[in-house]
Amino acid sequence: MIAELQTEVAETECTVRLYNWTPYRPAYISGAPENCYPAEGGYGDWALFVKDQRAEWLEAQLTPQQIDSIEAQLFEMMEQS
Repeated sequence: MIAELQTEVAETECTVRLYNWTPYRPAYISGAPENCYPAEGGYGDWALFVKDQRAEWLEAQLTPQQIDSIEAQLFEMMEQS
């Protein structure tokens, strides 16, 4: 585990544990147009925990919006350091 994030999901206090992170690398052009490279990274593998127990039941109930919110919080936390 490389980081922890305290958050609330469905009115339940929980911890998001981040196990690995691929740093964000913005898109860029190097010379000719055929040397264009898309943005990469800015993501990692994580899991939810409630009171130090893996909360797979809570992960299964996450909406796409809740997942996006968690991943945005992780992105902000990891990329500002």
